[in-house]
Amino acid sequence: MSESTVTADPIPGFALTKIDCADTGSAPSTGDPGTRTATIRLEREGDWAVTSITDTGDGIDPSIRKHLFEPFTTTKDGTGLGLAASFEIARAHGGDLSFVSSLGTGSTFVLKLPLAGDES
Repeated sequence: MSESTVTADPIPGFALTKIDCADTGSAPSTGDPGTRTATIRLEREGDWAVTSITDTGDGIDPSIRKHLFEPFTTTKDGTGLGLAASFEIARAHGGDLSFVSSLGTGSTFVLKLPLAGDES
């Protein structure tokens, strides 16, 4: 296994937050709690650092998918700002945030960020 370092400039007004599904209620909500999973993968694809998070939850209703990264879009108790802010942060760093989802199966969110160039 090789190791890569991802660097980025800070964006005023934004901070990274931890992923804590169990405490925030964001964990997948279907099935027996003992069988729900979230898988996080970190990979390098060429000049990109790629993080994917896959869950075995309900999936995202097709009627809100096109609005998911818009401010105040939510299906749970919350402000609906988390994904909108995450999308803007990814774009501000030259990256992208996307997802695929299937009802009854779950969703995968993919964050792609460019790797820092050789600064020597």
